[in-house]
Amino acid sequence: MEDVAIIHSGNKKISCLVPLLVQKLRESLRTEVFTWSTNDSNFRVSNHGKNLKKLATSSWGTPVHVTIPLPNSKLVYFQTRINDLNKSGSGIFFGVSKGNKSNIDWSGPTAICIYNTSGTGLDQRSVEHTSGYNAKEGDVIGVVVDMEKDQVRFYNNTNLIAVSTRKPSEMAPLYVVAWLYYQHCELENGDFFPYQSLKQNYKDRL
Repeated sequence: MEDVAIIHSGNKKISCLVPLLVQKLRESLRTEVFTWSTNDSNFRVSNHGKNLKKLATSSWGTPVHVTIPLPNSKLVYFQTRINDLNKSGSGIFFGVSKGNKSNIDWSGPTAICIYNTSGTGLDQRSVEHTSGYNAKEGDVIGVVVDMEKDQVRFYNNTNLIAVSTRKPSEMAPLYVVAWLYYQHCELENGDFFPYQSLKQNYKDRL
């Protein structure tokens, strides 16, 4: 069964065009649900790899990556939901990094990520905020890696909140990455909002 349906007017089949159009649509957008992987005892991975929880006390420690790099597609869209935060309402970096080594720093040149609240400015080495935001428990952080525009866009639920100032084309292979600071912080990867629901899918601010 095809995962893309094409409906047209008339009673003649155009089956010769369907595979080509389906392939083009698949190449242009990939919606992915990635799974976490770590050997660090300061974290717990559960729910078939979709949930990541910080067990240790407050420290940035090492980053946690997903199991495989991003696919080679023009558009890749993935999401994570904040299931738990500490009382301060902060402590999460989320985005992509060049490779999946444990020494990657959220403030370094090989990461494009946002902090879950815009007030600190901690993430402004790799992104430009398009609006103020405060991603809290229950909110979904969406990420679009757009290779045609050579940028990464970040969303709080469906609202655009940041655009990368670094080019993802210069950082292959790209991995989804997270840093959790406070004990009990938890993320859950999933398919929460369809791509079509995102507001301002592209805005050339740079």
